[in-house]
Amino acid sequence: MMPTNTILTEVAAARRISTPLVAIQTPDSSETESLLIESGALRVPRSDGGFDDAPLLRWTVNSGIEPITAGGVEALEAAVAGMGDGYDPISSSNPVEALLLADKLPAGSVLLLHHYHLMVRDSSGAAAPGVVSALLDLRDTNKVAGRLTILTGVRFDLPTELSGSVLVIDEPLPGDDQIRTLVSAQYDNAGLAAPADDELDRAVDALSGLPSAFTVEQATARTLSSDGLDTKALWDRKRRLISETKGLTVWDGGETFDMIKGYDNVKTKLGRVNRGKRGVNGIVFIDEIEKALSGSSGAVADSSGTSQDQLGVLLEWMADEDASGLLFVGHPGTSKSVIAKAAGTDAGVPTIKLDLGALKGSLVGESEGNVRAAIKTINAVSRGKALVIATSNNIAALPPELLRRFRKGIYFFDLPTKAEREKIWSLYLSKAGLDPAAVVFPDDRDWTGAEIETCVDTAWDEGISLEEAALSIVPVAVANPEKVEALRRLASGSYISASSPGVYRWTPTTPAAPRRGVRKIANAKLN
Repeated sequence: MMPTNTILTEVAAARRISTPLVAIQTPDSSETESLLIESGALRVPRSDGGFDDAPLLRWTVNSGIEPITAGGVEALEAAVAGMGDGYDPISSSNPVEALLLADKLPAGSVLLLHHYHLMVRDSSGAAAPGVVSALLDLRDTNKVAGRLTILTGVRFDLPTELSGSVLVIDEPLPGDDQIRTLVSAQYDNAGLAAPADDELDRAVDALSGLPSAFTVEQATARTLSSDGLDTKALWDRKRRLISETKGLTVWDGGETFDMIKGYDNVKTKLGRVNRGKRGVNGIVFIDEIEKALSGSSGAVADSSGTSQDQLGVLLEWMADEDASGLLFVGHPGTSKSVIAKAAGTDAGVPTIKLDLGALKGSLVGESEGNVRAAIKTINAVSRGKALVIATSNNIAALPPELLRRFRKGIYFFDLPTKAEREKIWSLYLSKAGLDPAAVVFPDDRDWTGAEIETCVDTAWDEGISLEEAALSIVPVAVANPEKVEALRRLASGSYISASSPGVYRWTPTTPAAPRRGVRKIANAKLN
């Protein structure tokens, strides 16, 4: 069920060259064991090009070492005899004793150590010295005897002492072909006619990104009836499972471009990209990316190396997978995040929020493992066709190598124009059930859309007029005019306008005298 060009090929190759120690990163150790055995990847290669069956054994912390095959029974008996009278293999539930017993196995034997990622480090995250020492000893004797010891676990952060001695293989999440095979098998098990191609395509969309073949099988079985697959239930389950990956959340806020007034140029661009020839299977949303990657470059570096590692993983992934990207730069409250979230709705694909800050952990290697697991899930969900949308209020903090990855353009979100503000007022007043022609508008010069929304919400919630609600709002253009002007200067001639076609242009003007009074249409309160 697993493509032969992935883990099976790598394990078989390791067997041919007598690799002594292999670590497989897998969410399901038992399933991986079954696949390795069924594929024949663990057989002993002969000099004439043929293969012999290998003695196979497994270790778990609860059961110690136990045989998997008949050859494994004989191998275990020989190993126990080598440990002296009265030795009980169940006592090898101790991870170090298990390795000592493994050193007594006959030539050609294969021992699979389940969930061993929990053993190579102690509870503080430091290397477990007994395990590290025993593995290094086993490396040398395994090489001579043609034995193979396979560590399986969710994710391995190997101590430095083991980094060059253990071949680490990352098991991919189920791919399209494997999902189709698994779904078809569930139809067959249920006594149903084989699913049509379009139904299989919908199943792949809903199941890609799940962590294991077992999870795919279970999700399919639970939502399969005589009427076929319940793809809505599959999607609900998929969102929950993806959100269990640290740092990932599947956004389901229901935002659409129609709900966002203004910034028509960037919405048009996203519409073209979403329906382009390359295709988009997932939106990856990174909010305030300059804060998330703070310390990854520049004079003030992250002393832990975590931010630098995250930046490196992100750069490598976007390059390797040819992931397109757009970067949204602008003042706070100018709909950058809302448009990013609505892009998934427009494309009909999931919007996955990647929270780089949430990936950082306190244990050694935890942060590095988290970011790789998150990217692995994103890649599986998008099936290699992800569109990255990041927002930033301070693009100067981002390294140039990252900026180059956003090949679809860097878009500047300025404060909305008067015409755009009128549309925004109309939108939020309509949501509040009010006619824009029946209210008194405050002076909204240089307001953001978020400030307009806050004004309407405050007026509605507290039963006051827009004028009164406006008294509790300090627009960003008033609170920090220098920052607003600096960002406009930076963007002018350098970034694309989010509102109108072409490059953003800004010409400083002499500040107008403060307007007195308000535009009165009718005396009305929002109550």
